[in-house]
Amino acid sequence: MNGHGIDEEQAPLPPEFCPAPLLTPQVAPADSEPSPAHPASGATNKRRGQKRSGACRVFRSKWLLGTLGGALLLTPLALVGTQYFLQNSTSSPADTPSAATIRFEQLKTQATQGDAQACYELSLCYEQGLGTAAQAAEAQRWLQTAADYGLPQAQLALADRAYTAEHYATAAHYYRAALPQLSATQLYQLARSLKTSDSTPDTLQEALHYYEKAATQGNAEASYTLGLHYYKGTGVAASQQEALRLMQQAADSGHTEGQFHLGWMLQQQNTPQTSEQALQYLCQAAQKRHAAACYNAALLLKHSADAADQQQALNYLQCAAEQKHAAACFALSFYYSEGILMPKNPTQAVRLLEQAAQAGYAPAQYHFAWCLHHGYARHASISAALPWYLRAAAQNNAEAKAALNKLWCMKMMRGFTIYKVQFTNF
Repeated sequence: MNGHGIDEEQAPLPPEFCPAPLLTPQVAPADSEPSPAHPASGATNKRRGQKRSGACRVFRSKWLLGTLGGALLLTPLALVGTQYFLQNSTSSPADTPSAATIRFEQLKTQATQGDAQACYELSLCYEQGLGTAAQAAEAQRWLQTAADYGLPQAQLALADRAYTAEHYATAAHYYRAALPQLSATQLYQLARSLKTSDSTPDTLQEALHYYEKAATQGNAEASYTLGLHYYKGTGVAASQQEALRLMQQAADSGHTEGQFHLGWMLQQQNTPQTSEQALQYLCQAAQKRHAAACYNAALLLKHSADAADQQQALNYLQCAAEQKHAAACFALSFYYSEGILMPKNPTQAVRLLEQAAQAGYAPAQYHFAWCLHHGYARHASISAALPWYLRAAAQNNAEAKAALNKLWCMKMMRGFTIYKVQFTNF
């Protein structure tokens, strides 16, 4: 407590925070004596000071509560007002150009001034809708412009698109323009585009040159294609050794057709060593359900003394037959007919023969005709059998020709004048 009878920690608020009736009156200095006319003035001042301090504390509490209450009341209004301002302000973020829009405008300006890179990037903006609405026609126009300026990225993009769309002449044009930038795959696609779009000898030689470059860089498709050229001697001198080398290069890269053709080429050599190698590559392709590989692998396995190999041969034949491989259907029909590794099923055997015969496989045509002729799992009918005998004979099938000769000698073709003219040609 100080000399005025007021606790310092309870000092009254400044006058501007107190109501008029409670303003602090003038107080005598602490060192002055009480007035002789008022002996109790010291005690009186003390009581007045305490009342004044209590009144100010009450007012201060009410003022603080009022201030907090007002703030709580005004805060939601302030938030609503802020939200309304953001939604309706003329300078909202939606009206501010984005970075993509600014970049698009910059690229458009640069592109119209002949900047090839800007033309290319502008085409991407139109294609992907970056900074502008997506427009395929504009994307293509600016990509074409960039390519015409000689930008390799644009030329390669146009070449790849043309190749995918099978516009091989256009693809070859742009691949040639960007030749130093071509990958192994694009070198192969250039070679194929040239070969497909122009069959002249000079173009074929150019295509073979690019096939060679692509194969050297490890493109399996190029190795396989070039291997076929060497095997057949198309555009190059035939070379069995070079064909095998290129096919093995493709096969070792996992190329399915390369695996099959390498296996088939080794199979044709018909030696114990090459047959074992052939089976290895044929099985690799057969595991990928390659129909011809399944059939050829089955031919090698079915002669094995191992029961597991024989069962695998049947599995491969069934896999190939499911894909309507004619020779596999024909071979599988004998499994059903003779009950090899399965119960006999003549109906299924004849169905497979008919399927192979309709695919144009001459041995199947003859055997299907025989079934129709002799009534094996079908109703016997010479009229139904004759067309199939004739089709097989037309492919120089000796058994079909012999059957027709027998029918002719036995005069069993009487009344079938429609076939007589055909038969006399054999």
